[in-house]
Amino acid sequence: MTSAGRDLSSLPVADGRPAIELQVHAGTGEIVWRTPVCRQITSTAAIDGPVIYVGGNDATMTCVDRESGEVSWRFATGGAVVAKPLVTHDHIIFGSLDGSVRALNRAF
Repeated sequence: MTSAGRDLSSLPVADGRPAIELQVHAGTGEIVWRTPVCRQITSTAAIDGPVIYVGGNDATMTCVDRESGEVSWRFATGGAVVAKPLVTHDHIIFGSLDGSVRALNRAF
């Protein structure tokens, strides 16, 4: 997947946990940052301007800053998040295997 001239992939590489990796698209393959997000990434990441949302089997939705790789926030659910979140003008909407659908304010 590419966005804004950069390649985005999900690889199990940081601290023994799956990580989001942002690489320079200019063909160098140089890793800009690597951030562990959960035990296993189980959803497709959603890119929303300056942030990336990704769900995992550790029952969390994680928001990561695209420029720095810093985790902006994590939201705990009662079950794994296995589907790509839907990003609207005001909300991030996602379901989890606890049977819930959540709509978080994007300014969370």
